[in-house]
Amino acid sequence: MNQELEMQAMDFAIHVAELVKYLREEGGSFPLCDRLLAAATGLGCDCRAWSREGSGRVLGRALLLTEEIDYVLEIALRAGYLNDKQSRPIREDCKSLRRQLETCDREIKE
Repeated sequence: MNQELEMQAMDFAIHVAELVKYLREEGGSFPLCDRLLAAATGLGCDCRAWSREGSGRVLGRALLLTEEIDYVLEIALRAGYLNDKQSRPIREDCKSLRRQLETCDREIKE
């Protein structure tokens, strides 16, 4: 499961990078693009580190990053930089990653 989570996080970070590119070029230059990209790449790095080390601290940080990413995406939606159709798939992917991370966190604590 660790390697699968690592690959999903990498795919998610790529998806966010593509979204940021769109927002910069077509979407009216969303002011939180840099923060969104940094959080997504940080999430991918933390998932990779957790996959290799199994550190609960890294896992906790990854969980916080999923919250930040979803929050920034919600701002983009509410501010009109994205519409519901554009934001829904990436927010669902983020929530899926969060659920997987929460499962891993529970397993560590047991």
